[in-house]
Amino acid sequence: MKLATFLLAVACVAAAPRVLAQSADVSISGRILPEACDVQLGNGGVADLGIINAATLNSSTYTDLDPVSLTLAVSCGSPVLLAFEGNDNRHESAAYTNMYGMGLTPESERIGGVELSLGNVTVDGVPGYGTASSDSGATWDASSAAPLSDMPPNRLRGFAKELGVVDGPAPTTTLQGNVVIGARIQPTEVLRLKGEVDISGSISLNVIYL
Repeated sequence: MKLATFLLAVACVAAAPRVLAQSADVSISGRILPEACDVQLGNGGVADLGIINAATLNSSTYTDLDPVSLTLAVSCGSPVLLAFEGNDNRHESAAYTNMYGMGLTPESERIGGVELSLGNVTVDGVPGYGTASSDSGATWDASSAAPLSDMPPNRLRGFAKELGVVDGPAPTTTLQGNVVIGARIQPTEVLRLKGEVDISGSISLNVIYL
């Protein structure tokens, strides 16, 4: 109905005498996105750090916990240029730069920070070489074969099929790998651990179509 009304209005203007002395250009913009890719995370996307005995934590320096790994599988209906971006839903609780938050103690103290990485990545059955962008995909680092590709908050991480390329991720139909979570807890001398403390980190792993 809107299209028919628009066409009728244009026809009426075209039939009238040309008395208009001014005009304005109309630009048409938009994007057609590929069909959405399916993303699957192991263990329902829950990285369980287990039960941590406060007595095992360092008092004057931070304590790095053993990393936890979740499987990652991405499947697209056709080759797509894509990258991953981590969004920190607990950013106010991050105790360390370029790490994600872990929540707060009952006394509103920052528990620590979480480092997120992707490892053992394959793209369409071949090794994936990590490449990163800190300017929303305008430029990319040279792709590298590092065992783990770090994903600090709000930075794009993609994967190429060749080493040393700087033109961004390769078109991808399937991607497989691991999401590796490394947790760091602040020194106990700055935390009042009077009872049980729940760790409540939350990270949204976004798939960005380029």
